[in-house]
Amino acid sequence: MASNSQGIQTWYNYSRRPPMRKSATTTVDLSAYSLILATGLCDPTIRPRKEILMTAIKHREPESAAQKWIPVLLICLLGIFGSIALLYFFPAFDALDLMMLLVVTMFAAVGWIRGTIRGIVSIVILYIATGVAALAYRAVTPYVGGVLEAAKFNLAATAAESVTRGSMAVSFVLLTILVWIILEIVAKVAMEDTTIKGIGMLDSLVGILFYAVLGILVAALLFNMIGYGRSRPAHDRAYLRPAFRAVLQVHYMSQSFWFPQGPPPIYVYDLNVQ
Repeated sequence: MASNSQGIQTWYNYSRRPPMRKSATTTVDLSAYSLILATGLCDPTIRPRKEILMTAIKHREPESAAQKWIPVLLICLLGIFGSIALLYFFPAFDALDLMMLLVVTMFAAVGWIRGTIRGIVSIVILYIATGVAALAYRAVTPYVGGVLEAAKFNLAATAAESVTRGSMAVSFVLLTILVWIILEIVAKVAMEDTTIKGIGMLDSLVGILFYAVLGILVAALLFNMIGYGRSRPAHDRAYLRPAFRAVLQVHYMSQSFWFPQGPPPIYVYDLNVQ
C-alpha cells in the first residue's frame, strides 16, 4: 500500500510539473518512470503519455566555476613553482628564461578549458598570423615607431628616426596579435562547439598538450623579438636560447615559401639562414 501511495505521489508530482524543453544536454530521469511502472499506474506496453515523458526530462547540472578553473589554477601553480625551482637549482637560468617558461605554463593551463580542437585551430591561426606579420611589419613600422616616439614626448623625431629595431619588433608583435584575434573570432563563429563528445577529460588533457606546444611557439617568437630590440645581451645569455632558436628554425622553415624575395630579418637574425 505504501509503495502504491508513493507511486501515486510521484505520478502526481510529475504530472503537475510544467514540461521543460529538451536539449542536447538533457537526460531522462528513468528512476521515477520505473517507479510509475512498478506501481501499475502505467502499462509498459503502451507508449507513455507525452506529458509524462516531457516532465521526466531534466537539465544536466552545468559545470561549476570551481570544476572549470581549479585545474587551471593547479597547472599554473605547478608551472610557477617548477620554473622557480629551475631558477634556484640551475644558476644558468635567468629572469628571461623564467618569463618564457611562465608563458608556456599559462598557455598549457588554458588548454584545459579550450580542449583539443581549439588547440589545433589556435596553432594554425598563429602560423598564419606570424606569416602575415612577417610580410607586413616593415610597412607599418614608421607609423608604430611614430606613436612610440610620441609616447616618449619626442615629437620632433622624423619617420626615419622612428624606424628602429625595437619599433620593428613591436610592429611584428602587434600585427601578430591583431591577426590572431581576428582569426580567433572567425573560428569561434564558425565552430561554436568544439568539444569532442564521448572522451570526457581526455579532451582537456590533450588540449593541454596542444596548448603547451602553442605556448612554446609563442615563447620562442617573443624571445626572438626581445633579442631583436635593445635586449640582445639578455637574449644571448639566456639558457633556453638554443632551444628557442631550434623552435624558431622549424617555424621559419615551414613558412619559407611565404618569402620568395628572402627571409625577413626579424625572423632570421639569430638563425643560420642566408
